Amino acid sequence: MEKAEKTNNVLNDHDQLDVEPEDVCRDIVVQPVARDVTDSGDHCISLYLWRQIFKHRALLYVVVAAFCAALESILVRYVSKDVHAIQVSFTRFLLLLPVPASVLTYRGISPKADSKLALALLIIRGLVGTFSLTAFYYALYFADIGNATAVLYGSPVFVVFFARIILKEAIGIIDAVLALTVIGGVVLISQPPFLFAKGEKGDDWKELIGVLLALCACITLALAITITAKMGKLRVSSFKIVFYYSIVASVTTASLTTIIKAWSIPPCGSVRFALVGMGILSCSHQCLQTYSLSKENSVLVTIVRTNEVIFAYALQFLFFDTSPSTLSLIGAGLIMAGSITASWRKMRVKGDVANQRGNGNSSHRAEGQIQASTEL
Repeated sequence: MEKAEKTNNVLNDHDQLDVEPEDVCRDIVVQPVARDVTDSGDHCISLYLWRQIFKHRALLYVVVAAFCAALESILVRYVSKDVHAIQVSFTRFLLLLPVPASVLTYRGISPKADSKLALALLIIRGLVGTFSLTAFYYALYFADIGNATAVLYGSPVFVVFFARIILKEAIGIIDAVLALTVIGGVVLISQPPFLFAKGEKGDDWKELIGVLLALCACITLALAITITAKMGKLRVSSFKIVFYYSIVASVTTASLTTIIKAWSIPPCGSVRFALVGMGILSCSHQCLQTYSLSKENSVLVTIVRTNEVIFAYALQFLFFDTSPSTLSLIGAGLIMAGSITASWRKMRVKGDVANQRGNGNSSHRAEGQIQASTEL
């Protein structure tokens, strides 16, 4: 009876409100939450971009490394009036030495060479690399910073020829064309007085000497890269290569500076800060590029690394108010194109060989570690 009375009361309530039960249920409708489609789409795009940037963050590190290297060249030019080029090289190598030493200690890698052949190659690579860096620093004393940097980036083209001699790798017609392209770019940058009439004769010959020194640095760097590749086949650690390179270079540059009596005490203030800054920048771009080459494809790293030429021209204009000529820019473009093409062809051939052996990923990483130790 009590249930019947409760039911009648509920029905009476509905009758008093003149609302049917079905209408009550019909009114209970879940309203959709209004969303801004535009904001949601922008959020998805930004999230996708951030994920892609994080995925390829190694390439951003390469850009930072290129900027550090270009800024280091600016500092070399800045101290050129107060400190000899060989002493500058010594300072740079001395400040670089703790980095590979710390890595070897942390990883428990013995600095001792595994064989007499490996020891000989480590010493030769150190001597060749020392000559290359010192020649490049001398080039910065004479030539425009952007021009010298652009010439240095022609080294991958000459690597092909040294690889033919030392590693017995094949060489083709395209490699010869790329070499001629780089040489043409060097001619356009140097603009020798006997081919181009411009400016004062003293400035013309000074620029030519600087570009020729940069070309010597480029060729010896290519030889150092080839020797490093040879040591890579002997399973020599890249950090051990940099460690021996720093030791040999420090001893060599200190001895040369003593022989020619070029030691000098840097003036207090900005010059000393510039020397310390060079060492910090050198360590920074070495570490950043080592990491990038171990994470990304070496061809992409090579392409992005050529931004150093652009940074060099921009910083040169910003600090020294020196702008490149049109022919110099064309020559730099030719050298960069030849360098990128040569690197791409070399990596493609090695990638095909690695894929045939079923070890593509490890081959790319090993190649990256080898290239990391070939930096000046």
